[in-house]
Amino acid sequence: MARVSLDKARLPRVLCGYVLVTSSTPRQVLRHFLQMRLDELNRATETPSESHVVQMLELYTQTLADTRDLFPRRFADLLARVSKGPLVQDEQVTSLFELNLDIYSSWMPEDFQTFTPWFRHDHLVSTEVTDALAAWTQQARSCVFEGVAEYLSGEDDAQTILDARQKFISNFMEMSNTTKDVDSTEVVQGVRLAFLERLSELAAQAATVDDLAIGDADEPALPTSESLSSLWDVATEDYDLAHGAFGLRRALLDARHGRDKKLRVEIEKLDAWMKRLNDFLDVADEMSSTTWEDNSDFHLDDTNGDDSLQQILSKQDPEQLRSRLRTVIQDSLTRIRTQLDAVAPSTNHPAFYIRIWREIDWRCQALDNRLSIPSDSFSVAELHRNLAQSLSKAVVPAAIELSKKRRHVPTTLWDGSPPLPIQCSPMIIKFLTKLHRAMEEGGTDVWNLHCVAEAKKAIADALEQGLDDPEFTLCSSTDVVKGEVLTNGHSEDNEANGHVEEERSPAQDEKSDRLEARQRARIVQNLFDTLYLGQVLADGEAFHSLVEKLTKNGEVDEGSLERLRKSASEYWRRTYLLFGALAA
Repeated sequence: MARVSLDKARLPRVLCGYVLVTSSTPRQVLRHFLQMRLDELNRATETPSESHVVQMLELYTQTLADTRDLFPRRFADLLARVSKGPLVQDEQVTSLFELNLDIYSSWMPEDFQTFTPWFRHDHLVSTEVTDALAAWTQQARSCVFEGVAEYLSGEDDAQTILDARQKFISNFMEMSNTTKDVDSTEVVQGVRLAFLERLSELAAQAATVDDLAIGDADEPALPTSESLSSLWDVATEDYDLAHGAFGLRRALLDARHGRDKKLRVEIEKLDAWMKRLNDFLDVADEMSSTTWEDNSDFHLDDTNGDDSLQQILSKQDPEQLRSRLRTVIQDSLTRIRTQLDAVAPSTNHPAFYIRIWREIDWRCQALDNRLSIPSDSFSVAELHRNLAQSLSKAVVPAAIELSKKRRHVPTTLWDGSPPLPIQCSPMIIKFLTKLHRAMEEGGTDVWNLHCVAEAKKAIADALEQGLDDPEFTLCSSTDVVKGEVLTNGHSEDNEANGHVEEERSPAQDEKSDRLEARQRARIVQNLFDTLYLGQVLADGEAFHSLVEKLTKNGEVDEGSLERLRKSASEYWRRTYLLFGALAA
């Protein structure tokens, strides 16, 4: 009874044989027949495979068709025909050559010759068959769905699952088309939802970014000039170009974007993430392109909802998968942004995290053509500020100390009337060279406009605070203040010491004038250097209080100050290409 492959003409005789053996009523025969089929479905769920699932769908469809075909009328008519005459006189029995009834019938007892099968005539009605079939259908559907779910739980390849989805639903619709009056819509919907649920789980796994090295206790080492390749290093390598310039191109990109060994580990994770996403998007596209009308004559519009089954299978399901991908991608990016927000203010390696987010952002932009992700970009401003502060701490203190050691000012290089500086001090060039080198060693790829602006602001603030010192704005250790000769930092107050002040000699006056001139020259040169740094770091909009002090202490008039501003601007225009990362 449980064999789907059984010849359709033999099944009624098998049922009659069961009645003859067990003396069962038609109601009991129907119950036993449905139970045998349900037990067969349960056995198939124990070892789910693709073939078993196909057999379950076929068994489910065939059982519905057989039950509606046999019960109640056809099976009752068959029992009535069997009970019309003696069994041994039945044409099918007499035709059995092995029995040789034409020879042995004369020796048979009379009661054997006249034995006529008798059946209990508890007639089935259509409502009883309908109720029994409805109860069985509910159990059988659950069993089929369980088998499909068990099969899918063991499959991790989305393409394999997609092929099985098309095969199962197509075969089931074809079987339903051959067995009329079988309502298969609910089964198709249930199987569809089982596949959609499994594909959604795989979509969530594909869209989840593997754990990146963000906020680890053992933070990656800050890339240095030894760990980052330069373009000149790339030029010295020998690349095999016989099969294309892929290796050369990769080396150039790695050098340009600061991809050191530690960053490549994270890039490999992101590349694997992108491959999973693209593979899954290919699956969604294939789902959208499948035309189910070409597979069977099943009426796809026969659904309970407003949308046809074609619409559901080819449009709604792929869109749900894409929506699931978008949701999980957004959750992953939100988690990464939260981690970056936590480490941004205190990390010692902001450039590393800037590069990680840049790699993520590039891949999200590449996905935009296939899967639009709502723009909720992460702001790396805090990382830029952290990087700028680190750079400022690395170069500013030494520059301030160097500025305090200046003694000689080359006034012979001044120009104009009155003579004024037209180029900055060597120490400023050294400072900017060191600053530019520090920026290059950390990787020029991180110094975009915003990051450079943050660095200039941090350095300008640190310089203004450090240079706002008497040794820079007034005198160093032994110089002139307000025309008084200082000795060991104190004025010679003879009257306070009980001595009467003697008149100064011409030599002393000349010496005092030279000291005053040197001090003023030093202050004027410092003023020019400050104005030049203002051009470098803030387009002239910086060091206001420091410029005011130097202007006052150097007794620089308004016309001379304007000349110094123009000279500083002109000198920056001539020298800015020496400091490319700082150039506007």
